[in-house]
Amino acid sequence: MALDYGRKFVDQWGGVDPDKLKAHWAQELACMSRLELARGYRALATRDWPPTLPEFKKLCRPEISVDAAVSEAIEQIVLRTQGRDTWSHPAIYWAAQKVGYFELTTLTHAQVKTRFAPILDEILAKGNVPPVPERQFQLTDQAREQKKLLSDENRAQLRQSLRTFINGSGKPDHRAWAKRILDREAAGDTTLTPLQIWFAREALAQPEYAA
Repeated sequence: MALDYGRKFVDQWGGVDPDKLKAHWAQELACMSRLELARGYRALATRDWPPTLPEFKKLCRPEISVDAAVSEAIEQIVLRTQGRDTWSHPAIYWAAQKVGYFELTTLTHAQVKTRFAPILDEILAKGNVPPVPERQFQLTDQAREQKKLLSDENRAQLRQSLRTFINGSGKPDHRAWAKRILDREAAGDTTLTPLQIWFAREALAQPEYAA
């Protein structure tokens, strides 16, 4: 900033202990990710005067549009199962976690927004939002998590649905759709959700449906 703003920077912080200033900024910005700090730094190119600490925080984490945040959460929660998620703000990630994968991927945008908005506001109001954690599980682990979300009723409905796939011989014919999904997974299809994959594996694993 001293190089960019010259005398303006010196005048703004004149009389302040440099070491205390650096330590204070470091403490306040410790919760920021590298991407957020880079965003704030790039934004300095549009400013004529060096920012105060609160101003710089806003440059790093600009105000969030709820509609945009909901769209991001729906998209990125799926990409996270593939290890390809990128979040513009950690608060969106934490709000997405509280709403839950199943709700984000099954409800409409409007329904998600109703639940998502107050949670996001609460997280932002607390300040010092923790960064997005590194992903610790693989796709199979995510599929197991989705299995836990299925109630006994849903599992019964799944089995009943599978029984409707009857071929000409009168035997359950669930293998075709399930194998197609697993073939797509093996081919590297990234559009499949963990829940779809689990359904296919569950269908093929049920002994009562064996041909």
